[in-house]
Amino acid sequence: MSRVVLITGGSKGIGLACAQHFAKLGDHVAITYNSTKPSGDFFAVKCDVTSQTEVDAAFAAVEEKFGAVQVLVSNAGITKDLLLLRMNEIDFSSVIDANLTVSYLVFKLASQGMLRARSVRIILI
Repeated sequence: MSRVVLITGGSKGIGLACAQHFAKLGDHVAITYNSTKPSGDFFAVKCDVTSQTEVDAAFAAVEEKFGAVQVLVSNAGITKDLLLLRMNEIDFSSVIDANLTVSYLVFKLASQGMLRARSVRIILI
């Protein structure tokens, strides 16, 4: 039985590898991307995952296409490639905010449907 899988940051790297893996298993795979439009046959939604409004819209698009999300891979994040000694507090805060808040926003939405279905599958990267 195929599942509905949503992977944030799924257009390259680890996220893309996850998308390819779930697709090989026969799952319905949806990915979000912000700047790099993905290649391949995945249902892709442009989404700034630091925006609650865009996260809500992405979930709505995935649920309209496939139904409730059954597996969530929270992979989207940002990096500021600086030595810690050179990083200012604004850069540090933006990395922490993006990488932790993103997981909270997508987890909160996904968990509502998952708990109703009594099936929670969440992977935080």
